[in-house]
Amino acid sequence: MPIATRGGLTATVTTMREFPTMVTPPASARVRLRITTVSGRVTVTAEPGAEVVVSSGSTTATPDGDVEIRPRRVSDSVQVTCPAGADVIIGTRSGNIELQGALGSVGITSVSGAIQVGSVADADLRTVSGSVELAECLGQCRVSTKSGRITVGTTRDAEISTVSGRVSLDDVGGSIDVRAVSGRVSIGSAARGPVRVSMVSGAVTIRLPDGVRPSVQASGRGTVESAFESGDDVAINIASVSGRVRLVTT
Repeated sequence: MPIATRGGLTATVTTMREFPTMVTPPASARVRLRITTVSGRVTVTAEPGAEVVVSSGSTTATPDGDVEIRPRRVSDSVQVTCPAGADVIIGTRSGNIELQGALGSVGITSVSGAIQVGSVADADLRTVSGSVELAECLGQCRVSTKSGRITVGTTRDAEISTVSGRVSLDDVGGSIDVRAVSGRVSIGSAARGPVRVSMVSGAVTIRLPDGVRPSVQASGRGTVESAFESGDDVAINIASVSGRVRLVTT
């Protein structure tokens, strides 16, 4: 079934037995998925190809590459296969979210559902109490929670905000900005960008490469322990009310 054209471009939607739905955006358009659910599970898999295949749900496509997807019932799950590098925007209340394969920019907003993401160009992941797991981010990684656990594998830059959740950043190549109240934070830094940590009473461990000479600036009544000689290789800025911060070798 053809979709409205604009500027000579046509997006085609073909329905096979009602399910699944196949969307073929114009070759010149950048694919962007917009998925809205309430409690159903969302699974998006990026694969080589030019088509978006939706296993269930109501689908609307536009000539500029946007594909809007909603479940027919609030508790229904949504399964989508899309081209590698597609952008994904998801909003849900309590459904778990799993993104597989290499995607573009990803934005997710959730209340309590768990978020699991593979490889993305950029990430903006926000949840209240759900856990967040991100394997790889090639650019800017932003994660915000109230009490959910945050785990990030490899990223260029990281901006993390949590109240009482546990944070683990395994390998950050650039800048790091972590704001926490009472959680436990573990940071692995390549010492190629500044590290900023603001906390109240939690415990923070910062791992740096052996031989690095950091410039450490600390404020507040919290304690800072460092296994490194002072220098100017990387700036470490720590604001802590009563927490404990340790700088150790990787």
